[in-house]
Amino acid sequence: MTTHQRIPAARASGFTLVELLVTVVVLSVLVGVAGVPAIDNGGQALSQGELFVRDAVATARARAVATRTPHGVAFDPAGDRLAVVAVDGSVATDPLTKGPYVIDFGRPDMPAGLGIQAADFGTTSAAAIFDAQGDPVDGGTVTLAAGSSTLVLTLDEATGFLD
Repeated sequence: MTTHQRIPAARASGFTLVELLVTVVVLSVLVGVAGVPAIDNGGQALSQGELFVRDAVATARARAVATRTPHGVAFDPAGDRLAVVAVDGSVATDPLTKGPYVIDFGRPDMPAGLGIQAADFGTTSAAAIFDAQGDPVDGGTVTLAAGSSTLVLTLDEATGFLD
């Protein structure tokens, strides 16, 4: 007696239309969520710019005290750059990179659209200068911009700190 075994029919390989649609929807949602920070990154860019300015001011102040010679931060709004400088105008060395202490907001690795809108430090114009004791020569402001957002940092003439 022979018995017949039923052999299941081979299933066609591939994806159903429903599987493809679900995959497309999931990918669309992921791309949409990932794209949101890129659309409005003004706040994040300003936060990074603020850190650069605060670090440069702290470095200039520390250099003035350590070397007993005036140092400062020269802001160039037209070029979207800042530099830590000595009293003779020479650019100080960045303690981290050992290169010139210049921050160029126009570099490709910087947040897009971040720049220096304005800088005003009274008699020292667009430079925050610290005397040999680390005290600011004048107070003033620097305004950073990213997209439609701006941030004004104020150097307190009495304390030498940014508010």
